[in-house]
Amino acid sequence: MASRTSSITGRTQLLLGGDSRNLTPQNAWHEGTNIRKALRLHPQATRAWFLAELGKLIKFVDATKTIQDDEELKETARALMEENPDFKLEEFALVFEGIKRNKFGPMYGRLKLGELLDCCRQWSGTRAERILERQHRPDHDPYQRHSGTREERKAILVTVEDLIDLGQIKPPE
Repeated sequence: MASRTSSITGRTQLLLGGDSRNLTPQNAWHEGTNIRKALRLHPQATRAWFLAELGKLIKFVDATKTIQDDEELKETARALMEENPDFKLEEFALVFEGIKRNKFGPMYGRLKLGELLDCCRQWSGTRAERILERQHRPDHDPYQRHSGTREERKAILVTVEDLIDLGQIKPPE
């Protein structure tokens, strides 16, 4: 059993134990465990965690059109895991947290499989932009910081006659 646990990251072990503090998209991607791998190594613990988190989400959102019974809950969990095989367990936790905080837009009283899949697709797009793009272009910085790197502008002194010549102002009458 010890060899099986060594394949799941420490971050995932904490998550399965109920500790989701300090979870960011970056450390979820770099320190997380892929959902397929987690299901292969620890199927019961992974499914139990997933169902519990999905249940908490449903209870928190309190939507009028939502997952109603255990069978629908299990089917939704299965479909989410099958449709997103590239996700890490930690990413699902972040998607669920994002839904609670309305980061994927309003749900308009619905929380069914379709809405959850849409949120996962949005997350995939955001991940591609933020994390995977940085891996392929580590020198790329999406935030333009110019302290010290921008060339200083030089002052250009312009007289009234210059502005008249350029046609920017009319000559006094």
